[in-house]
Amino acid sequence: MRTSDVVADLWVRAHAPNPRLQFLSDRWPQPAMVTTDSSIRVVRSELELQDVGRLRNDVRAARAGQPHAGGEVGDRTVVDEIDRCSLVFVAEHQGRELATVRLSRAIDALGDSHLAPLIEAVQPADLAVTVVVSRFAVIPERQARALALPMFFQAYRSMHLVGARCALMTIHATMVEVFAQFGWKQTGEVVHDPFAGEMQILRHDLLDMTLLRAADSPLASIASDFFRHEGRAATPR
Repeated sequence: MRTSDVVADLWVRAHAPNPRLQFLSDRWPQPAMVTTDSSIRVVRSELELQDVGRLRNDVRAARAGQPHAGGEVGDRTVVDEIDRCSLVFVAEHQGRELATVRLSRAIDALGDSHLAPLIEAVQPADLAVTVVVSRFAVIPERQARALALPMFFQAYRSMHLVGARCALMTIHATMVEVFAQFGWKQTGEVVHDPFAGEMQILRHDLLDMTLLRAADSPLASIASDFFRHEGRAATPR
């Protein structure tokens, strides 16, 4: 049995909702929490999560045209209970957090008021192998934007390592074409975000090498590495 099959089997057996979500649940395989880029890391403590919460709040404030909170004690933070059982990635430069994104299991997303409408709208065929990408936040600076791409590459790599087959994400209509370049496609469904307004739901089929190659996605090389490592054909049936 391949390592990925073992991981997927463990994930399926543990996919039942947990009423007491704990920080960094052991349901995430350790390899998925190890980053390959020194500027990207996975949040591993409550203190680090609060720092990410301030980053999210700063980005939200910037979008609303408000001054940045500046990281002072007592600032508002944007932290969800689902953060504590998700993989929260953060990109930093010189000790400063600049970008973040979250990877959650679809079964856990059903218990989150922000993510549940996305799952209910799409109705994925198998929740056990579906993940949700959310809470994407980037400080409006050039260095932050430069780190956003490797951060997403790391999240995509971790999706493969946990045995995911499908990923879902909501994005503003103005960003749909950007993500289409990486193999994300529209589902035709939308959800309403209280801060961002109407958001398009995108889907990514991790095993669809044909789509990745057609989009000339840089993610194709990452996916190909996993296929070769597992001895599978590069274009799944």
